[in-house]
Amino acid sequence: MAIKTMIWWRSAHPSLTNITSSTRRLSSAQSLCTRFLTTMAPSTTTKKKAATTKRKTQDQPDDPASSKPAASKKAKGPTVPLHAHLPNNRSFPTKLEFPQKKDDTLRISAWNVCGINACEKKGLKTYLTAEDPDVMILSETKMQAEPDIMHIKHQFKYRYWGGDETKGYAGVAILSKHKPIEVVYGLPTATDQSSTKGRIVTLEFSKFFLIGTYTPNAGDNLKVHFFVRNFWSSLLGQKIKIKKKMMHLLLCLLVETWYALLTYTSYIKFMDRKKEWNVAFEKYLRELDAKKPVVWGGDINCALSEKDIRNAASNWNKTAGYTQEECDGLNSQLSPPQDSGHEKLVDVWRELNPDLEGHYTYFSYRFGCREKGIGWRIDAFIVSQRVFESVKTCEIRQECYGASDHVPIVIEIALSP
Repeated sequence: MAIKTMIWWRSAHPSLTNITSSTRRLSSAQSLCTRFLTTMAPSTTTKKKAATTKRKTQDQPDDPASSKPAASKKAKGPTVPLHAHLPNNRSFPTKLEFPQKKDDTLRISAWNVCGINACEKKGLKTYLTAEDPDVMILSETKMQAEPDIMHIKHQFKYRYWGGDETKGYAGVAILSKHKPIEVVYGLPTATDQSSTKGRIVTLEFSKFFLIGTYTPNAGDNLKVHFFVRNFWSSLLGQKIKIKKKMMHLLLCLLVETWYALLTYTSYIKFMDRKKEWNVAFEKYLRELDAKKPVVWGGDINCALSEKDIRNAASNWNKTAGYTQEECDGLNSQLSPPQDSGHEKLVDVWRELNPDLEGHYTYFSYRFGCREKGIGWRIDAFIVSQRVFESVKTCEIRQECYGASDHVPIVIEIALSP
């Protein structure tokens, strides 16, 4: 019976049969829900209001001069950035100029390049030349080994590339002008360290540990799961008489729900892995911090607070990177128990800019998010409390958009490597 239903559904809706990604299936389900809900039978209250409106209309004179025109609904204005002075360019600038590095400081930059090969074609060299960092953390390189990019080899003598087991996925690299004492690929405290090699690289220097990460998040499966759960919860909470002509749409929604249940299984598995990552990474941070101060930079894939995401309320517990589980895990990493003997870790940019909103490091390529200023601050530098006292500056390079959907973040610390 289920197979016959699926065959009928495919023949009745050929436009939906080729949808393969979670995101596109979610869009089709949302469209079906809209059609379904807007064509349902009106409630008794709605019918009474309609009858009253009809009687009032019949009692009114036909003279147009004696009747008032209907008030037009005010059009919703376009979404604009919170700060008009911030850049909203979509293409990477051809020329860049940054302040000169302060004396006796170490300049470290972190950038999610969203594929090193693509970023190289769009402006990576321009950025590295202008910034000239002592250390460069690259996340989401999508490389399993070092690429043959000559200007990187000339600029950085020491290069460490951590690749994921899956080709074209994840990847973290740290490029340095200074030789580290030791290099660690992956998360040593994880149950399966090999599966984390494309997520974290650690360099030990004489006075501190430098950690570069590309932290995993829940991805599209989370969106599908929460959408379907919220839709059916709201639908079952209402007493609705469904018109017969809408039954086929209901069937389509059931099929979409069946698909979402499959993705929910993978979502649960992922959240288990995410929890394991959070626990293992927190343990790793504590172990390193007990030996030397820690400087952690890169894509943390989580908005630390509502100030770090444009539409916080509508994304809470619905979008990967801003869920209760992810925020709790990150906050636990930053704030150890008081009796643990470990000091707090500091989110440097937020500590220096406690009330500032609208400054983001990630803008989706879709829906004109860059022009509208709809973004997330999910790239950061997080340091040990005793290192924070040595921080001179921490800046988000807002103008450096277009070579990736992220922009770099830079820190200068009065520390020698």
